[in-house]
Amino acid sequence: MSASSGLRLPGLFVIVAASAVVAGCVSGPPPQSAYYTLAPAVTATTRAKLLVGTILVNRLSARGLTGGRQIVFRDRAHPFQVQRYHYRYWDDAPTVLIQDRLVQSLRQAGIADYVITPAERAKADWIVSGNLLMFEHHPYARPPVVVVELELGIVRSKCREPVFLKRYSVQEPAPNNQIEQAIPAFERALTRLIDQFLQDAGRVLEQQVRADAGTCRATG
Repeated sequence: MSASSGLRLPGLFVIVAASAVVAGCVSGPPPQSAYYTLAPAVTATTRAKLLVGTILVNRLSARGLTGGRQIVFRDRAHPFQVQRYHYRYWDDAPTVLIQDRLVQSLRQAGIADYVITPAERAKADWIVSGNLLMFEHHPYARPPVVVVELELGIVRSKCREPVFLKRYSVQEPAPNNQIEQAIPAFERALTRLIDQFLQDAGRVLEQQVRADAGTCRATG
């Protein structure tokens, strides 16, 4: 090893050590992850008992980022770009959280004798299924809003015959663009949307019962 290279080594060591100290100070620990859930159902609609038998509520389907646990948002400057918050999660997939809300709300509304999920492994007279289309925070809209969009349908189980299908879309404003303020807005939006569905479901199922829904249409 030459004398000149030996003189350069201490200087190089000092530079590497200093860089490591600076990098350690700048990076720091990652932000703490936060997990959010939805409050129990609060159903605004009250109605007389219909008792149309048993309703099975399936888990919703969802495509792309909408079905994941990371909270989804859109920036006003890039309206066609769907993004996910880092370190901000739902405590379960939105499709599961919304299924739970639908089950609770249908039970509270008193439309059916029983409202079940596939976990019960029981037969049902009616099946509620659907697609989660949007479950997004728009923090830079004016005012900031959340957007919830669902497609919900009802099928007569015996015949596998659809009796109802509708797309629901609700926007709910938030006080500011912080995610902590968006969570209550998601709850309010979902409550409004499910209340609309309960009104429709009650009307449709009542019509089916009066029309003797036990008889399937002839096919062929």
